[in-house]
Amino acid sequence: GMDEVVAGVLPDGLRLLPGTERVQVVGKPTAAGLFAFTIRVTDGSGQQDEHDYTVAVQPRPLALESVQLPDVKQGATYDADLSGLATRATWTVYSGELPPGISLDASGHLTGTCAATATPGTYSFVAQATDPSGQTGLVAESIVVTPPEVKIPTQSGCGCSAQGAGQGGL
Repeated sequence: GMDEVVAGVLPDGLRLLPGTERVQVVGKPTAAGLFAFTIRVTDGSGQQDEHDYTVAVQPRPLALESVQLPDVKQGATYDADLSGLATRATWTVYSGELPPGISLDASGHLTGTCAATATPGTYSFVAQATDPSGQTGLVAESIVVTPPEVKIPTQSGCGCSAQGAGQGGL
């Protein structure tokens, strides 16, 4: 028998295995995507049959290691970077949330000014990187928002102390 692709294209890196009893496509795909093709099968007596196939080639996942991101104080500017985790990747927030006022740009930079009204605590999110070949990866990250240091104004000679209030028969 004989098998041949008569319409569409096989995914790059795949080929038909000729002369077998059944249709066999072998190889290692080199690009992700959806591929539709028609294979015409001719048996030993010259009978022909055509079959339509669709193959979805999934991108190979990127392996990304979480990094320790710096904390940020309420109302403070922030600058951190995930771009070193994946070469020339495009970044998006896949799930979760960033502290208000801080955003992740497509190049992997986390920048902005943390909102003064941001609730202190840990903001966890998952960032997705997609490299130029279409491979994607996810990395779980978190940013801790801390309250600003409270500065207690001290005036010389006022005669009061924080721990003294409430004592002495008031």
